[in-house]
Amino acid sequence: MIIEEYVAIARALTNPIFPVSSTLAAFAVAAVVVTTTVCLHEVGHWGAARIFGIRGNIGFFVRRGTSKYWFLSVFGVRYHDSDFHKMTPARIRWFAAAGPLVDVPLSLLCLYGGHLFAGPSWVGIGVTLGGALYLALTPLNWFPIRAIRNDGYIVLRPQAISDQR
Repeated sequence: MIIEEYVAIARALTNPIFPVSSTLAAFAVAAVVVTTTVCLHEVGHWGAARIFGIRGNIGFFVRRGTSKYWFLSVFGVRYHDSDFHKMTPARIRWFAAAGPLVDVPLSLLCLYGGHLFAGPSWVGIGVTLGGALYLALTPLNWFPIRAIRNDGYIVLRPQAISDQR
């Protein structure tokens, strides 16, 4: 059933009757959806830290320690240095896992709920496309990648967060 919906979306986006402006609008909506879900992913990290009284700020291009792939961190949480003494390995694992735990429900909500939007078809198609894109990219954050010190890497090696200070 879901496959048929994706096929219908692909046909709608490539259909010559579907105006180019609607296709561009659908991609713009998808970009907004992906950006919003990335922000909410970071709010998941930040919220988990706040539960334990750790302060931090969500910012743009937060560098991941010595990683030369800083541009992959469009948004990130920078924890306050004064709160590092409160960060046990178990808490760091929880903080790192909280972001990806937000990803799947959000992307599935967009993926399955996108067609429920009232209004122009390009809105629902854009939301569904954004959910599909984000769901496809989500595993890149789960699997440990040392080079970028992603969330999966921090869960396995919580001491790596001290490199980010």
